Amino acid sequence: MNTVIVDLGIGNCKSVQRMITKLGYQCRIIGDKNNLAGDDKIILCGIGSFDAGVQAIIDGGWQDDLDESVLNQGIPILGICLGMQLM
Repeated sequence: MNTVIVDLGIGNCKSVQRMITKLGYQCRIIGDKNNLAGDDKIILCGIGSFDAGVQAIIDGGWQDDLDESVLNQGIPILGICLGMQLM
């Protein structure tokens, strides 16, 4: 199983990764949407305002890739804090 944490540049990705590792699972942080393909689970986390989060998704070009992965391919996504609001 490949789990990725999407790094939008506005979050606490390392904290989330440490907790997942502490629970006995593996995951990796990705900051490039081109690394999203082939993963089984996605975690979207962030801190801050909704507007800043949406802008980070747009600026990073993540929207189409996340839509494809989650909506079309059915890959599960977990939103944490701002990530839940963005979903």
